Amino acid sequence: MSSERRIIEHEHNPVYGTPPILPQYDYHGHGSEAGREATRIVSNEAAQREAAELRALNAPTTASKLELPRLRSSALPDDFVDRIDALDEAMFERGVAIDRDKLVSLGKERFNDLLEKDRVARTAQRVIGTTTDLSCFGSIFQSFFICGALTTSVRPRKPSEVFSGEGADREAASKIDGFEDLWKTISEPVAVRSVYAFHDAFASLVLGQSLLERIDSDGRVRSHFLCSGKGGDRVRCFREWLAVLHGAHFSVALVDSLGALLVWLANEKTEPPRPLEYAKQLFNVRAPSAQQLRIAEATWHGFLLGHSGYALWAYIGNKTRAQLDVNVVETWRMQLAKSYPAVQSFHDELRSAFYKPVSGHDGGHFQFDERWHRQFIDMHVRWQLNRLSALTAIAIEETLAQSVVARFDDFILGEATSKVRHKTTLDARIYQKLQAAFPGSNFGFRIEGAA
Repeated sequence: MSSERRIIEHEHNPVYGTPPILPQYDYHGHGSEAGREATRIVSNEAAQREAAELRALNAPTTASKLELPRLRSSALPDDFVDRIDALDEAMFERGVAIDRDKLVSLGKERFNDLLEKDRVARTAQRVIGTTTDLSCFGSIFQSFFICGALTTSVRPRKPSEVFSGEGADREAASKIDGFEDLWKTISEPVAVRSVYAFHDAFASLVLGQSLLERIDSDGRVRSHFLCSGKGGDRVRCFREWLAVLHGAHFSVALVDSLGALLVWLANEKTEPPRPLEYAKQLFNVRAPSAQQLRIAEATWHGFLLGHSGYALWAYIGNKTRAQLDVNVVETWRMQLAKSYPAVQSFHDELRSAFYKPVSGHDGGHFQFDERWHRQFIDMHVRWQLNRLSALTAIAIEETLAQSVVARFDDFILGEATSKVRHKTTLDARIYQKLQAAFPGSNFGFRIEGAA
């Protein structure tokens, strides 16, 4: 079908996609003007009937437009945004003091470690050859693909499921689009672990190299990355280089800020699970391993964010690189839903706001907009976590003027010109700020390096 024909069909009937009503040859009028006029009238009447049917299927309703739900929000002063902008700009101007000699020395050690990880990874000759670039996912993907090592434990969709629209979440969870998805493969676990070991060391070393290149003449590194209030893997990498800081520093780490925020948003009254006790419960062990603790934390966070089924399976896997049974994961989620009914009700009500009316060949119905629903949750959570980080930084600045040099979503770094002896005062100021903005919340934080 030509592009012109498709355009005509789409403009005529965007729902059914039927071809436009074409004028038929008038056998009785033999192509006369009267016959052509009669054909035109019949065609117009048919087009009007079809248009009326479309209007009936797409009748305006109260939910014809998705109106974003209003969630519980923090109580902030009117000039809060201006204060944060000013604080971030001040942090950028201060910069972070770096000891160049320590940075170079530690960088050489980690580079040698990276070479060793490269050698270990290439011992798996069946998958990773001498020409594979371990720093490039495209090269890794090609090597795994050639060896047929991209098989996952997720059952592929059947043609009948594709036709009916079922199993889309399962198909999305099975995709391998980057380093964060490589854990999904099941045929070469040793090679996957080796690639991850190299990748983590490489990412950390790249950040160290970036710090070295950005040291100014005064021995300080200035970057908007350090005052963005964001999180992610780069923050983890930065914390691995704290040993190269010059001078005395202290830090304030927010403990499980994501969990405390979602509990506050849902107005959940049940006490959140303690990580150690929850891991013991999930795995029925006395002393959970570090990996089991990470799985327990990811399960809790995934439930709080409204994930379920294969979406929850993928979320936990991306956080822990662990292959779990999706049925076990869903059982864990259902147990949490019973224990924390306010969180479950919160997400049920939130999901109801993202159903939009659509039309099909068998009539109109409401369809859940999964993509916009997930974007809305992620956007609101990031926005609130940034405010939480900013409030903590402001509390530190009010207690110790001109001390904050870096701010991330759950980690604030401060510089101490002298021995910090205001831990008690700082603790009280941070608590007061967070309670004023998030009444009834239970945010935990840990102050290190202050007396």
